[in-house]
Amino acid sequence: MDYSSSKTRLIVGVAAGLFVSLVSSDCAPILLGSFIDTYKVSVDKSASLVTVESLSMAISMLGILGLFGQKNVLVIFRFATLVLVTTQVATSLVSSYLALVLVRMFAGVASGLAFGTVCAIVASVLDSERVFGIGLIVVNTLVIAVTTVLPPIIQLYGGRSVTMVLAVVTFVAMLFSSSLPALEKKSSISSTSAIQIDMSKPFSARTIAFVVALFATPLSLMSVLAFSERVARSMVAPGYIGLVLAIPILGLLLGSILPALFGNHWGSCRTLTLCTLVASAGASIFARADNATTLGISLLLTAACQCLLMPYCLGIASRLDRSGRLASVFGAIFMIGIAIGPIFGSLVGERYGYGTIGWVCASICALATLAFAPLARRADGKRDDRRTLGEIAS
Repeated sequence: MDYSSSKTRLIVGVAAGLFVSLVSSDCAPILLGSFIDTYKVSVDKSASLVTVESLSMAISMLGILGLFGQKNVLVIFRFATLVLVTTQVATSLVSSYLALVLVRMFAGVASGLAFGTVCAIVASVLDSERVFGIGLIVVNTLVIAVTTVLPPIIQLYGGRSVTMVLAVVTFVAMLFSSSLPALEKKSSISSTSAIQIDMSKPFSARTIAFVVALFATPLSLMSVLAFSERVARSMVAPGYIGLVLAIPILGLLLGSILPALFGNHWGSCRTLTLCTLVASAGASIFARADNATTLGISLLLTAACQCLLMPYCLGIASRLDRSGRLASVFGAIFMIGIAIGPIFGSLVGERYGYGTIGWVCASICALATLAFAPLARRADGKRDDRRTLGEIAS
């Protein structure tokens, strides 16, 4: 892959845009601790704040569906970024729970607007899976750096410093997204680029099956990852708990490296089939885990598949609709599954045990293999006349 300076700037712009929109949700565990320790919010209420933010993000991505196809997606992105910076600062200043709910709700809306616009822009680029993958590598690497730096900062300046740091890094990332306008102007985003799914049959069986799988698969995988801390504390020595819980981060990096290296070389249908089968295997291992090794393997596989799922599902949406509308919708459905996953895992795990979570997740992923295939096969067979990132940069 030839990285000219112009091409590199475009990739940096995409990565910065993804980081702006995802950093708040990716730092959710530290935010949870901040809400509990600094704002004296209960564990349940703190988890509710994160859920409200995630759901607001997903709903706002659906709400801007009609705005795409116009030459204003960059305006939306910049506005959303400024709102996101403002809400991060406001979070460090408020003290009541109601104010926290409102502020985090607006943070979620702003994140959704930013993520939706980046999806719309990248959807217009040929081999969007590779572009998303490269962007996610940068995002996951930066999130690791941020989450590594935050604990000592919290010790020095208190829990309210968390969102102030997020505000600063969000603003800096916005500055690095300056190449997005060039990508928008030279790509194929256009008001005439309508959704190319057969709108005379908007609720066809294959579309419904794909959407249900797109919601249920990340929900089940996230339920495994969210409940893993409790499982680790029950079977891993205290000194190794942190090491085991760091394994999903490696999985996320692995899941973003694969699309960055191979793009859509094997086709979306084959890739999603392999992804869901591996995820099902990982969940099965989680259900039977009885030591740190088996638990670590299951977390690595489920985290990698969760990260791998997004670029290829958004790639399918990109080939069916170059305007980015469908990519935003698919991204919203994916994020709703991510938001509800921890709640689902907690309810099932506390009542029936972690083994049940694993078997339910394994079953959902196995069924998703069949649900993803028809629409993915259609997207693979579609003629794709979008421009490559190299052509746009030249």
